[in-house]
Amino acid sequence: MEKTLVTSLTRSSGGRMDSREFVKRLAYYYNEPIEKAGKPNIRLTYIIKWLEEEINPNNYESLLNKVISEFEPTGVNPMPLIPHIARIAGKGTAEKDKQDRWDAEAKEVISRIVYAIAKIGYVNPDRARVYVGELGWKIVERRGGWEAICGIEEKDLTSFTAQCRDLAKSILYRVDKGMTEKPALPKANYAELANNLKELTNG
Repeated sequence: MEKTLVTSLTRSSGGRMDSREFVKRLAYYYNEPIEKAGKPNIRLTYIIKWLEEEINPNNYESLLNKVISEFEPTGVNPMPLIPHIARIAGKGTAEKDKQDRWDAEAKEVISRIVYAIAKIGYVNPDRARVYVGELGWKIVERRGGWEAICGIEEKDLTSFTAQCRDLAKSILYRVDKGMTEKPALPKANYAELANNLKELTNG
């Protein structure tokens, strides 16, 4: 089957494609679940919002065909995300820079949270809050509070950090769109973070 036929074969009778239809078809084509653990797939939610803010709805169908024609899934990226779609749409550089910045901020905050869990402990929430910064503390609060996340078992740490990175980027997205004020980040100190991670590695 030709890739470019996917939109015509799945077109509803409702006329012009909207952002949700775009994402539904994209997800269907690349076998991406619409929901994960009973909640909307946050990756798809980001794409919907980005489309509505950056792309003329009259261009959705042609863009979808172009994405399907040009994007080849890999083990790391089984489906196209915003940077891939933005590049194909000719909006790639600014969007990639923004996504890279969010990734860097999210990674720093999560590194601090993981270190604070291991080295500061649940009995010192005030010290932990200062160390992780206000963005980190918003994540802590949304994950049930400091004592709760200090109870995370080691076997669950990988999924916990991945979920927290997504949450951090979600907060940064809302800040970017003026939906909320930006929580303060702790002052970057990469030597300190490197030493912290080394301590964790060495037990």
